[in-house]
Amino acid sequence: MLAEADEPARRSLYDKYGIIKQVHEDYQALLEDPEVAIIDICAPTGLRAEIVIAALEAGKHVICEQPPATTMADFEAMLAAAEVSKGRLFVAISELMIPANEKAHEFIQQGELGDLLVASVLVMDKALASPVMMQSGYAVVAVLQRWLGPAVSVSMTARCVASEAEPEAEVEDTALVNMEMATGALGQIAITCASADDEPTAERRIVGTKGSLLVRDDPEDELPLVGFEERMFFPIAVHNPPHIREYATRQLLCHFVECIIEEEEPVVTVQEAQAALRTVLAAYESQQSGSRVEIT
Repeated sequence: MLAEADEPARRSLYDKYGIIKQVHEDYQALLEDPEVAIIDICAPTGLRAEIVIAALEAGKHVICEQPPATTMADFEAMLAAAEVSKGRLFVAISELMIPANEKAHEFIQQGELGDLLVASVLVMDKALASPVMMQSGYAVVAVLQRWLGPAVSVSMTARCVASEAEPEAEVEDTALVNMEMATGALGQIAITCASADDEPTAERRIVGTKGSLLVRDDPEDELPLVGFEERMFFPIAVHNPPHIREYATRQLLCHFVECIIEEEEPVVTVQEAQAALRTVLAAYESQQSGSRVEIT
């Protein structure tokens, strides 16, 4: 079932997904329907908290797309609603389910790289949503914090350009972030627009005292995960289906449904979602203040 306030959007979604049973203008219709057990919320980020809380108060299980909120107060209100609801709250950070990212985490956990020194991420996309650090960087932060541990300080520089839709307004199209992690490792993120002819890509390099890993999201790349040790490099076998992000999203949604049915804990937790949001908001505080921000 689909709830979408915008008529053209409703029509396009219905045309794309013909299996939709019912289409509503107001999400309240889904909350009042006893047949609806799970609601996946894909509304604009600033509107998600209101809908999540309403769905939880109605006793529904809720899957919230990432980023879950634009403020910590909103996200904490969502968590408080989940504590007293019959339903459960999940945050869909699908990048954590990309097979190469999962395999890299496994190598780190096994100590194959030794003590971690630095992890850097470069994201290039021709269709970045502003602000890029919130919309595209949130999931990157979640991945780095799963690998390196929580950030304890962060600094950010962002470039803003004139908006094509509103020439008097500015939009963020590039962000550079440096993080110091609790483990002593450093995290670096660069997000920017690619040319219109390029496919969106992400590249992650993790460096430790024993070796390093290179993780790539190039759609045509046959080597999504490569290890380096001394002067040797070796490909690491990993499942790499086409349309990898759509695959990871599908895997995570199916996992959440299974967790609801079997009453199990998810591999992507709300605590990880909360930690990622805290770091992203600290990055914006750093940009505004012009100085490094400590995260407590």
